[in-house]
Amino acid sequence: MLTSGLRGDDAAADHVLSCLRAEGIDASRVRRAYGPNGEAVVTVNEEGDRIFVGTNRGVRVTSLLKLQLTQDDLDYINGYDLIHTSVNSDLEHESPRLAHKPVSFDFSTPKRWTQAYLEQVCPYLTYAFFSGSELSAGKSTI
Repeated sequence: MLTSGLRGDDAAADHVLSCLRAEGIDASRVRRAYGPNGEAVVTVNEEGDRIFVGTNRGVRVTSLLKLQLTQDDLDYINGYDLIHTSVNSDLEHESPRLAHKPVSFDFSTPKRWTQAYLEQVCPYLTYAFFSGSELSAGKSTI
């Protein structure tokens, strides 16, 4: 397993990379930039479901900088059978360049599920995962 992407240069990023390495996950292709790493604040409700209560989106390095995949990155990716990414990776702009492989995408919570966003991302996906514990069983708003 490999992880790549963009991380900050703060203690949180050091911790994430240390944990990945401790789990035997190759993080050698992670790029680092000056600024805060992405952060999510998560709690667990009475039913044991995780609830995301906050993030530093907007100030984290992946919100301020866009990872641009190089040909070397694409050649390396081609050595794998599947690409997994998410709404939090900020890689939507690279979707057309990744679609030659099966792509798995985690949409997380409905906060960013606009019609325009889904139309931008979904044509390039093989598998899509949506979390919607706060949604009712009624008709979708999208």
